[in-house]
Amino acid sequence: MRYVFFGMVLGVLIAGASTRLLVDGRQGGKEMSTEFSEREEFRESYRLSPGASVELVNVPFGSVAIEPTDDEAVLVHMVRSAQTRDELVCNRFVVEQTAERLHLRSNENGDCHLENVSVQQNVLLRVPRSLNVLVSTVSGAVRLGELEGRGPNFVNAPNGDKIEQPADRPNVVGRGFNSTVSVRNISGPVSILQGGGQTSVSGVSGPVRITFRGQGADGVKVDGVSGSLELRLTRDLNAELLMRDIKGEVRNLGSGLKLDSTEKGGFRSQLGAGGKPISISSINGDVVLRRD
Repeated sequence: MRYVFFGMVLGVLIAGASTRLLVDGRQGGKEMSTEFSEREEFRESYRLSPGASVELVNVPFGSVAIEPTDDEAVLVHMVRSAQTRDELVCNRFVVEQTAERLHLRSNENGDCHLENVSVQQNVLLRVPRSLNVLVSTVSGAVRLGELEGRGPNFVNAPNGDKIEQPADRPNVVGRGFNSTVSVRNISGPVSILQGGGQTSVSGVSGPVRITFRGQGADGVKVDGVSGSLELRLTRDLNAELLMRDIKGEVRNLGSGLKLDSTEKGGFRSQLGAGGKPISISSINGDVVLRRD
């Protein structure tokens, strides 16, 4: 098993690691105007066996973005920020690697003797879409899936000028993972682009949005959300939608989407030809259904 510890006190982490340290509130020779003026950056790639798991656990304060790729290696990119250099010693991250598992976790505080520490940790993982992903215990926003949306308003010309994009610039449609994705114990908003694998979401204190792409999903389970839940369903999606124990309002904004009441006070709907279940339970906020 390969262990890597990274924090300010280590400087360059291991031989051959691609790591850049940002200190003294400067980046590329420029002053950075931010309350968290002490910064460090970690970037490293890891190769795993097919069917392996990537686990990110315990991000006390920050944000997490996990994007599926067609690459063969996992890219880990983290920027840690704090008010003082001493604080960067706290909440250090540990990377444990075997062929079947890449495990990243925070809160290695053996060299930390401070109280009231404020360390912000923004994590970006680029993961082969066939690998399994677990995200647990994050205090901040979590996004899984490729970014979607309109293209940029401007692009750079060869001479450095900016060229304005047309108003009908193309819409970028992202893809999700083709593997098992687990998200649990999150204090913040969660956004998931659902691919062809299984997805489970539990214990979220914040709003959750799941966007479905493709004709079928291999099972989705959402249980225990204290905020709202929004499901964006494609018209060609084949699945069984099952809902129960919804404390808020169920708002059906999908044209042609019929909801049938069940005996337990819930709802069900067959989407397309039916298929694997999309199971929704214990939602304290509203559930919004959209069908594009």
